[in-house]
Amino acid sequence: KRRRSRVFEKIGVRIKVMKENERNEVSEQIKDIGKRTEDAIVEGEPVFLGEVERVWIGGMVERNGIDITKIEGPTNLSQQVDGLIGAMGLDRTKQMVSGLISKMLESRETESVSKFVDELFSKSKDGEVRFSTEEYQGWKKKAVQRMEAIVASANKLLWIIGAGDAEEATRRQGTEGIKKHLRERVLRGKELEGQKIDPSIPRWKAKDPKQNKLRVLHSGEMAMILETLVGM
Repeated sequence: KRRRSRVFEKIGVRIKVMKENERNEVSEQIKDIGKRTEDAIVEGEPVFLGEVERVWIGGMVERNGIDITKIEGPTNLSQQVDGLIGAMGLDRTKQMVSGLISKMLESRETESVSKFVDELFSKSKDGEVRFSTEEYQGWKKKAVQRMEAIVASANKLLWIIGAGDAEEATRRQGTEGIKKHLRERVLRGKELEGQKIDPSIPRWKAKDPKQNKLRVLHSGEMAMILETLVGM
């Protein structure tokens, strides 16, 4: 019996190591896709998420229990929040947002971030989550900024992933909503990091200069969002 239990223990350890290796391999693939997606946006490519990658990620997203059909097209930030809640539920949406904020801000105060995200969702008026930073300072102000970028980017990535075929996925990647909520966030993030952007690349710009603020995506954050959506 002791020998048998030791054998089972060894098998259990091997399976655990295999699963961990598989998880690490998938994580590296997602990081690579995230980087290539950012690079394609910076280069002004009409398609930044290739069809093979889109379908592969889509399968993992669905296995992670996210209902992509709940994500709609033209939406404002509040509707994007509603779409995510419809696709993955309120609790999972809050967990996703708080987890990503903690990673992006490199915060060890995960419990404080989680409570603050709960507060932001509970403060919603008329069913709308507000993204105003006026009443916050320090890490809380940064958290609200990251939350806007996370919600908008995750929503739009899911919208592209949920396209019925390659033609529709290509069309979606060229829409005004994607130009604003994905492409422009990445481009502005790269500019903040000192990278020069080709001036011939079409850019999003608000008609009213007062509405031209946009929370950016920094290098690597696209991959962070994708990893969370697939359940890594």
